[in-house]
Amino acid sequence: MTDLIEQKREANKLRKTGNFEEALLLYRNLWEETGDKFDGAGLLHCLRKLELFNEAISFAEELIVKYPDFDWCRNEVIWTFISGTLYKLEETETLEKVLQTAQKIMDINPNNLAAKMVVFKVLKSAKASNDWETINEWVVKINPNSLSTEPMTDSSGRKGWSDQSLWYNYRINGLVKKGDSNEAIVLVDEILECFPVTTHPCVNPIEPTEGINGDPLSAS
Repeated sequence: MTDLIEQKREANKLRKTGNFEEALLLYRNLWEETGDKFDGAGLLHCLRKLELFNEAISFAEELIVKYPDFDWCRNEVIWTFISGTLYKLEETETLEKVLQTAQKIMDINPNNLAAKMVVFKVLKSAKASNDWETINEWVVKINPNSLSTEPMTDSSGRKGWSDQSLWYNYRINGLVKKGDSNEAIVLVDEILECFPVTTHPCVNPIEPTEGINGDPLSAS
């Protein structure tokens, strides 16, 4: 028992200092020995950080069934699916595949940041497919007040959209596309003072700056 406790402490220490390779070895042994939810979450965390997604995705499927109510496990599963499946999809992937992958993640109840990444991935794919019905369905899955108002900056230092202004762009254009211009106008009036003219959601088309995952978002 003492040996297991020491292994847990060492694995936790290695993981927190970013030594995922060595931590992974310990977590593998611990998981085989204990099947403990903390060891499982630690193991998946290391697999994800090392981008060993073939193993990570399979293990995530197992872990979410065994410990669906343990927050750390659930969050690790969510981020594994985001990094290892959703954001591995090519830009040319069908909207149907994107929706299927995204819905699987949303069913696990991701938090604000994770939900934002999932929803914006769907919105971008739906926009490319000119599917405004899907945009209108998915844009309301996140609250704009939870989104950053800080403009994103590209590698040259040029500032672009904030997450919140991008959300309003999708929402307002979606309302117009479905013929609900009155609601769109009301929304424009509500946010008119929040955005300068050059970044107003009704002035610019949806041309988001590419982020690290090929989407107008940056994961922490």
